[in-house]
Amino acid sequence: MTVNGNPDPQPIDAFRPRPDSCVMCDEVAAETSALTTGRHIADLAASRLMLFPNQYVKGICMLISKTHATELHHLPPAAAADYFNDLLLSSEAVAKGFQPHKLNWEVLGNWVPHVHGFIKPRYLDDPIPDNRIAHDVPWVTVDDEEMDRRVELVRTALSAAVAHSPRRLEFDAIDPTRGSLKPST
Repeated sequence: MTVNGNPDPQPIDAFRPRPDSCVMCDEVAAETSALTTGRHIADLAASRLMLFPNQYVKGICMLISKTHATELHHLPPAAAADYFNDLLLSSEAVAKGFQPHKLNWEVLGNWVPHVHGFIKPRYLDDPIPDNRIAHDVPWVTVDDEEMDRRVELVRTALSAAVAHSPRRLEFDAIDPTRGSLKPST
């Protein structure tokens, strides 16, 4: 049985196929950003990279899965591997573009039940540099010119990362004898 391209699905309630209306599905299907205040950076193999509209951390980006699923482990194996490859490339681009001290990743879906994650550059002058930044922070808007500049920083670094990155995760099964992922052949 196949559900949404997943050849061996979890019970249907766990997989939660795409609802009639999903803002994240609409976003990845749109030619340009459907999120009116965010900025489209790039369409990658399994995701869309956006500059998040609330720049409470300079350079925060959102990576939205092109495949509707509510959890990473509900993605088909190839889509999950592609999403992580996209995350690695996007993280490298954000790091090169903004030169943060550290990057934090969050993969969420509590509020909008669709796999999406945040790449948060962290700086030494953060209000709490040794702890996570909560989502209930004041909204920080930057002007259009600065948003465009930030998008270009990430696009330029992403082009270089894609051209030079040897990284490629390709996993398709769990090896029960070792309890670990085994590379696809």
